[in-house]
Amino acid sequence: MCVTSEKTPKKPPKPSKRSAQTTTTSASLAISKLLNGKGGGNVWQFTSPVDGMTALPIPATKQNALLVHTFAKLLHHFKGSFDGDPDPDNPFVKDYVPWCIQSPLLAHTSLYISARSLMERQYIDQTSSMRMKGHAIHTLNTHLQSENWASDEALAGVVQFVSIEWFFGEPEVVIAHLRGLREMVRLRGGFTQVGVGALVTKVALVDDAVVAMSLETDPTLRPAESSFQFDYREPPLEHFRLRFSSPFLPGSFVFASRARAMGIHPRTASILDDMQFLISAVLSLTESPSAQGLKKVELSAVWIHERISKLPKDIGEEAVEVVRVDEEVVTAAAETSSGLHAPPPDDDEAAEGKSTLKPHSLLPQYPDFVSSPSSTAGSTAAGGDTPASSPPNYPDNDSPPTNNPTSSSSQSPHSPPPTEQTIPDPLYTAVRLAAPLYARAIGTRQPFSAVCTPADALSVLAATWRIPLARWRGVIGVLLFTLISIVSTTSSSAAPENGMDAVLAAQLRPHSGFVKSILQIGFMQISLENWEVCRESMGRVMKLLEWLRGGSGAGGKGRTGEGTSKEKGKGKVD
Repeated sequence: MCVTSEKTPKKPPKPSKRSAQTTTTSASLAISKLLNGKGGGNVWQFTSPVDGMTALPIPATKQNALLVHTFAKLLHHFKGSFDGDPDPDNPFVKDYVPWCIQSPLLAHTSLYISARSLMERQYIDQTSSMRMKGHAIHTLNTHLQSENWASDEALAGVVQFVSIEWFFGEPEVVIAHLRGLREMVRLRGGFTQVGVGALVTKVALVDDAVVAMSLETDPTLRPAESSFQFDYREPPLEHFRLRFSSPFLPGSFVFASRARAMGIHPRTASILDDMQFLISAVLSLTESPSAQGLKKVELSAVWIHERISKLPKDIGEEAVEVVRVDEEVVTAAAETSSGLHAPPPDDDEAAEGKSTLKPHSLLPQYPDFVSSPSSTAGSTAAGGDTPASSPPNYPDNDSPPTNNPTSSSSQSPHSPPPTEQTIPDPLYTAVRLAAPLYARAIGTRQPFSAVCTPADALSVLAATWRIPLARWRGVIGVLLFTLISIVSTTSSSAAPENGMDAVLAAQLRPHSGFVKSILQIGFMQISLENWEVCRESMGRVMKLLEWLRGGSGAGGKGRTGEGTSKEKGKGKVD
């Protein structure tokens, strides 16, 4: 964990610019040879494990060659890409991976990341992994006690430990690393704003946010009333990509009007519009809302939950008319409340992929299983549609979306009931299963961990896995919305009291890493293309989760029972 050091510098040195740059041409060529190789770029075609590693700051051994290859090809190439095939200018491929492998500090932490991941899949023994962890910790602590303790490399080293411990370690260790990182940022005077250091900043802030979502606690790196007042901003972009659309984003964006452009079914769009309305209603509450305001939110949640429960269990993919968005979407800055969310002409691929079912091409394969019954699925409505009940009274200009397929489904269905020839639309199913979790949590003002059972989480996962991988990049915001509702349940180590839930929880636990990975990958993808959209999305998620815990949007504690810390001094890793 992170502990306080007795030695505190009076004036921290400025971060070294060289720490974020390529050190030598020979090292760059060596890395290129190691990562790309000859004959298809396969590391196993090396004539010797020494090939391509003589210029790297690590011993040229066969095991290290394997670990470097794993780090480059399996761990960090997909941070900015859902499908494991990043663009050539992806900063993780172009800048971050070479920098980590060339750095005398980060090379060792990177080897440990690879070793720990391979150990979990039994490719490397635990003794070797722990030996590399010890060496990485020693190297990092030595660096933290040097005059370069505030460098970008030092921050990146701590961030790497945050990432790997979040996947495989204990929550207390992750929080300790984040606190140490926060203190380093405070002492150095803020986050790095340029170069590869800015990428490290984004990784740190995204990791901090998804850890908070998982543990249902406050972000450690969020600016607060204490001495930590640092934030990271980038100039907002003029245009907004449809694939980032999420019920968490504010504005007058309506999913129903963009359904064809996004390639989603009208019923799916209507559920997302309901969720956007409900989430916005919560986030628009004042710090001390009136009883009437809270009652309206509760009634809205109950009504929407009932409407969704009457929807068909499945709908056919064949009813979705997918078009390219080149001419379907126009710039609509005047239609939105913020220039951050102006949908421009977008060339995102919206067509459904034909790839086979798999959680992620770069993650361990998970076993198939039959979807467990979900208490939120509304399976009783599988036989057809029924009219929705009357909604509660809403104040002027505060009504849920109109022309909503969910409210008039029996009169104007958008698709025929599923038949043996109809392939169910897994995106619709995933959204239909996740949305009631939001409605129930908001209606009862309880965190997701209290309303999402292991059966619910397994059902959402089963539907999510059936969404073709090629489709994921086109609906990043929707997938994140879906998985946020189950991440706290999948990450929980507490044993349910109910016997059946305990059995399902045991089945769910191995999939925790998958959910964490997709949340991290998804937000990183958005952050690389539009940081301000990513920042606002994560911020609104945090506000909703805090409200569900009983806070007002500026405080609250999560499962870790930890508030903010006021440690002083440089961080040290144990």
